[in-house]
Amino acid sequence: MKIAAFTMVYNEPLFLRLWAAHYAREVGAENLFCLDHGSTDGSTDGVVANTIRLPRGEFEEVARARCVSHYQASLLSYYDAVIFSDADEFLVADPARHAGLADLIARSRHPTLRAIGCDVVQVTGTEARLDPAQPILAQRGFARFSPRYCKPLVSRVPVVWRPGFHHCPQAAELDHDLYLFHLKYVDEALFRETQARRQAVTWSAEAIASQHGGHWRMAAEGLAAKAFPLAAPSDAPELGEAAFRALVGDREAARDPARLRAPFRIPDRFRLAIPPAPHASWTPAAMPAEVPREAPREAQPEAPPAAPLMDTPPTAGSEAVADQNRVLLRRFLAEPVRYDKEPAIEHHEKAVVVPSLRSIAMADPVIEAEYGFSSRAGIAVDGGPYTAAGAIIPRSLHRAGARVHMPRPDLAAALEACGPALRTPITQRGRWLYGGGLHHHFGHFLTESLGRLWAMEPLRDWADGIVWTLASPRPGNAARFASVTLQRPYIQDTLRLLGLDGKKLLVVIRPTIFEQLAVPSALMLNASADVAAGHPAFRRFVGRMAGPADADGPATLPGLYVSRAGLVPPARFAEEESLEQAFLRAGWQVLRPEDRSVPEQIALYRAARRLVFAEGSALHLYAYVARPEQRVGIILRRLPPKTKFAIQLQDSGVTEVHVADAIAGIALPADAASVKGRAATANQGSTVLDYRQLGDWLVQRSFLSAGERAAAWGPLEAIPLPEEAPAEQTFGPFMVTRARLMPARAPKAAPPA
Repeated sequence: MKIAAFTMVYNEPLFLRLWAAHYAREVGAENLFCLDHGSTDGSTDGVVANTIRLPRGEFEEVARARCVSHYQASLLSYYDAVIFSDADEFLVADPARHAGLADLIARSRHPTLRAIGCDVVQVTGTEARLDPAQPILAQRGFARFSPRYCKPLVSRVPVVWRPGFHHCPQAAELDHDLYLFHLKYVDEALFRETQARRQAVTWSAEAIASQHGGHWRMAAEGLAAKAFPLAAPSDAPELGEAAFRALVGDREAARDPARLRAPFRIPDRFRLAIPPAPHASWTPAAMPAEVPREAPREAQPEAPPAAPLMDTPPTAGSEAVADQNRVLLRRFLAEPVRYDKEPAIEHHEKAVVVPSLRSIAMADPVIEAEYGFSSRAGIAVDGGPYTAAGAIIPRSLHRAGARVHMPRPDLAAALEACGPALRTPITQRGRWLYGGGLHHHFGHFLTESLGRLWAMEPLRDWADGIVWTLASPRPGNAARFASVTLQRPYIQDTLRLLGLDGKKLLVVIRPTIFEQLAVPSALMLNASADVAAGHPAFRRFVGRMAGPADADGPATLPGLYVSRAGLVPPARFAEEESLEQAFLRAGWQVLRPEDRSVPEQIALYRAARRLVFAEGSALHLYAYVARPEQRVGIILRRLPPKTKFAIQLQDSGVTEVHVADAIAGIALPADAASVKGRAATANQGSTVLDYRQLGDWLVQRSFLSAGERAAAWGPLEAIPLPEEAPAEQTFGPFMVTRARLMPARAPKAAPPA
């Protein structure tokens, strides 16, 4: 088995040499690769590794993760497996069970492996400073388990790492014979020098706003006070699989910083696992005065440099601005949901964008008190842009059904709500276009997060990037959620097809002042049927996803069924796999959109003469690329029926759209705990179709011939409907009938004579 190992470094004079010595012994020096991210200290000179030099700019974790992911995939063209690790991360196979890393990887049946993460620590009261000329673990006796460092770093398949390399969407198995020894805290003097070097790194404003690399920007004093113990207990347990299982098996222990700081003894069999660094010349600098260890202080992120919030700071007059904002919000909520007939773009200097912090029911009394209008049904999501004077920018407001995206009326209160560490705004240079709320859900991304991007056409040469707020706030986890969302393949695919892949992308997770901000009209709204198709200007913009008009030949695919069978209830039909098989027997192709890239989905949509959709988000993408001559059927999945999908297709130019209502009821799963009304019932089970009725409908609407139905539909019709649930039955396997879900309404009583 051929195995490669690579790292990415910037000015790592000691760790890089240790890294090269260790992995050369494990996989061979000729299989080592080093991505040198602009080192200036000569630390990569003479290192035994194939070195590739990259230009240095402002540091961004998202760009770094993307670069490493692409390079790992490239190496797999020539290697059976690839290891990536930072220069201070050393993967070690348990010497008692394996001859080395290559032996462990060759024996494993899993394509991607995680290791047991361990921070090696210097016990400063008893252990001398590190001598790089000696085996590293022979000089250190203790380590702490670190669940964060159980990283997926060994793989035989391409991996798309998220910033920090702690996670990836690919399935990764924790191998209890594989250890990751992290040497960040292996020596206090070395740690302080490294931390000082890292604090000098210039981070991009986007990275700072996303809270990436916050530990790099922390003061060494506070970190050292907690990281380096003066002594270790004589009865410290031994590092190993059993101890790690016990720790992570106890959820409270795995989240308790004090329990995680408990040292474990490194077994003697690991003493020679990390070899000395050849030609190392590191000499510890003089140590600063000792930090008192009796009362370690909490490490705090370094405060960003103060930036002026506005030309005239808020005074008593700002309350008048807040009152004006309340009037604006009341007027906005009283108006019907609609888009501007004449698209417009507002330009603002020093606009302040506040992140989304919460979603809250608008019937909550707090909303009435804070926003100044009577309680009403719906959900409010705060966050959004203000002018430099604290006024809400009207075009930034957004409503989708009962969900409202709107900033708080009082800018000062909105900043205060961000908390002490984040309430001071940072400044984002350049020219940015406001995109509204960024959704992680495929359908809502297509219908809400793209609605303002039409303005990138006239502003293509003006705008440096696009900025969103989070449409679904994640308190305490906003940075990671925002980063993961932006890296979703369907988002990247869609923006590339729209010609926006060269633009910077930013999600605001802390207050940010934008040097220049353009706020366009929202021309696509996920709301009532009259706006379901979007403004013509928006449809022209997203229509480019279909490619050049002359690129398509005639439709060659007889039929395409767009399925939801790969999803979990309630997002699918009961027995939908059997429905897929029926369409296949009829000569159709079946598409599960979640298994294909956006360009692959579009190619199939454009190639089909007839399409039948299980009602859902795939219809939104199809509407953007549909051919007018195609015939489309929509099988309803929800009650009450949603008509906006058909209207969106018709307004997008599809001439034949047919809707099939064959819903018999909802199949309750065996573990359903309760049924509370129509919506709760539907959310607990799969929609049951009357497949005989559906087959008749497909013939009547000429999607199937009578012969095709006879040949394909027999096994499907043989599936019996689930037994009807007794009146009070709240668990399965039963079916709540359509009549119970949507009982006929009694006629209104005639007024008295």
